[in-house]
Amino acid sequence: MKKLMLTLGIFASSLMLVQAQDADKMTEKVMNNLTTNCKLTPDETTKVKPFVSTLVSERIANKKANGSNMDAMKTANKASQKKFDASLKTVLTADQMKSWSAFEAKEEAAHAAKGGSSMPMPVKTK
Repeated sequence: MKKLMLTLGIFASSLMLVQAQDADKMTEKVMNNLTTNCKLTPDETTKVKPFVSTLVSERIANKKANGSNMDAMKTANKASQKKFDASLKTVLTADQMKSWSAFEAKEEAAHAAKGGSSMPMPVKTK
């Protein structure tokens, strides 16, 4: 019994570590896209990173909460994306927001053409 509990504990710990790594990878990917496409300054990068971390955390929570209900997950992700975009507007210039919107539109088109993926990028809400 002790071995079973220990095995389950190790398994649960490794799952939490994998989820944390996935969140870190997603955050890094979005930050790289923002930095590259919007030409963020170091100060802007520092201000934007908490917004990105919140977005990624909310998307992971939406996936857990809605599981197989894709419509509910899409609705929740759109709400998260809307908050994220509003947060970005407080830091980015109008030109940077245009660049970000253009990047999101391009990503959304590529995502739609591909038929979706297992780790969606934040997409522009309408």
